[in-house]
Amino acid sequence: NLEGGTVLTKAPDAGAYTNDIVTAALAMLDAMGVDTTGSAYMPETVELAEGGN
Repeated sequence: NLEGGTVLTKAPDAGAYTNDIVTAALAMLDAMGVDTTGSAYMPETVELAEGGN
């Protein structure tokens, strides 16, 4: 904050941050066959027309 104060009274412990939920969600999506890495990405071909039409 602007005054430099904080509500934290000590440094966070090791369990304050975890990716467990993200890892589990990605595993579930992978099991469902969802591409979560973009490896199947194929760019679309777009034809530009004069005047944006």
